[in-house]
Amino acid sequence: MDAAAGRVSQFSSGQLIATFAAGCAALLVTGVQPVAIGALIEAGIVDLRGAGRLVTIEAFALAIGIIAATSLLPSSALRKVAFWSSLGLFVANLASAATDHYHVIAAMRACAGLMGGALLWVVTSVMVRTPRPERLAGYFMAGYTICQALIVLAAALFFIPLMGWKGCYVAIALLVGVSVLLSFKLPKTLPTLPSASLGQGLKISPAIIIGGAAIFLQMVMAVAIWAFIEPIGRQTGIEPQDIQLIVSASLVVQVFGAASAGFLAPRLPAAATLFVLSLIVLVIAIYILQITHFPANFFMPATFLFSFVWMFILPFQTKLSLDAEPSGRFALTVPFLQLMAGAVAPITAGELVADGTASNVASLSAVCAGVAALALFSMMFLKRWFKQAP
Repeated sequence: MDAAAGRVSQFSSGQLIATFAAGCAALLVTGVQPVAIGALIEAGIVDLRGAGRLVTIEAFALAIGIIAATSLLPSSALRKVAFWSSLGLFVANLASAATDHYHVIAAMRACAGLMGGALLWVVTSVMVRTPRPERLAGYFMAGYTICQALIVLAAALFFIPLMGWKGCYVAIALLVGVSVLLSFKLPKTLPTLPSASLGQGLKISPAIIIGGAAIFLQMVMAVAIWAFIEPIGRQTGIEPQDIQLIVSASLVVQVFGAASAGFLAPRLPAAATLFVLSLIVLVIAIYILQITHFPANFFMPATFLFSFVWMFILPFQTKLSLDAEPSGRFALTVPFLQLMAGAVAPITAGELVADGTASNVASLSAVCAGVAALALFSMMFLKRWFKQAP
């Protein structure tokens, strides 16, 4: 398509590596969060509800950061935004580790979220201008998940035993420092994206509305479980450090999920694939709701399957957005939808654990998985109605 061809630019390997580093810095906390939240709960700084609010604060700030950057920042400021945002994220993580007060930690996580949102704008701005955004998204997710796995493993075996919960944020800060150094390798400027509608920006269509709803719901279903995976594991009687190691191993599984999706996304239909994946998560959510009725050794394979599916979903969401609107303008809003879902999920799920039963969060995941599957089913079988208007 003309719109798809008009958005494509060429980038050097160094520029793509710097872009990946920025993305890893922005999203590193999403992998470390279950371990960090579990450590905060164990230290008595937050309860389950407070943990949900803390995750929500950072996710909302991420969403605000990316939408503000998309709306206000010119593509010519790419390199400067990456440097200052990486530096701000570095400081915010160190500051999070420097206090024991919940409200100060929450404020620092909000600052970290804003900086991370700006970095996600940098990543998405580059990614949608590549020839195969869905493939690059898969490889990018594999890369940042490797970083997450290494940080979680280091936190579980070294930083947390040495520094307690604060070690999680120190570990994050150390990796963010790499992004600060590599920000100077980013492209100085980017070409303007072609307009989907005669220079008037994104034109809303049924495909965009339903596709956006499906993306949002799928992220809620995933984040609601992932944010509470550590306390869910404790319900089975597994030791906290063993759960941390399972989380670290799950991140390795996520690498395979993201890499597999990066390879298969150009070859498989987005809506149909996402439909099947939603049904798989629905089954996992039902298992979690009944987790105390299963042997403890079911938890690890279920967590691995969930982790693989979650990362497999994300590149197909990018592809779904480009199927709905080829110019890439809708694709620029996908991180915002994902982050808003990441903000809504923990606080909503947190209200379901008032009695201290963490597995209750899976009821939210089950509902969202079912509704997302219905939305994707409609996109599969009503293609003419969802076809973008010329």
